[in-house]
Amino acid sequence: MRKISILFISYFYMFIGMYEVNACPEGSTYSIYNFTINDCVYEALVCWKCPTGYMSEHWITVNYFKKVDPNCSNGLTPQQVSDSIFKRINTAAWIWGLCIGFPPCDTPLPYYIIRYNCWYMYNDGGNLRYEVCDYRSWCQWDGTICWDNLLGPVRNEVRTWYQVGTINCSPFWPGAPPPGETSDCGTFTSCP
Repeated sequence: MRKISILFISYFYMFIGMYEVNACPEGSTYSIYNFTINDCVYEALVCWKCPTGYMSEHWITVNYFKKVDPNCSNGLTPQQVSDSIFKRINTAAWIWGLCIGFPPCDTPLPYYIIRYNCWYMYNDGGNLRYEVCDYRSWCQWDGTICWDNLLGPVRNEVRTWYQVGTINCSPFWPGAPPPGETSDCGTFTSCP
């Protein structure tokens, strides 16, 4: 009986670990961060990929967010919360904190901010978690980052937000699901 229990526990942790690894696009690094937005704290799973060479991929995105205290009320819509989180992670200091070793500013490194279009809601006992449900389409912002000996990390915009891929989910944002359930996948983000 003990062996069966150990086997069950091992499978349980393996499943949980697989979920966390799959919570971000393949090949990315991730961490959970807290953001205080209009007096409410939100937990967000931030995913990123650091460059391994000058022409390699380098990007940052958010996979999910939710209020830490579901009873906190600040009058913001989920889109406004998402906008605030993405604005905070699109700074030189944030990107410098995630990936080190940027080149000097005479040869800046390209990087991208990715905002996936399709999300769903999970109702965790009244606390809604907003999470990406389709990775095939997104809004993208292109920039460069480099190191300046006087200014430190420097970020510059190359191209403002634009659509990548075809949106593959409902154009309508679904209503909140009942507790313990997940909504349909709907369009949460459109390019600004």
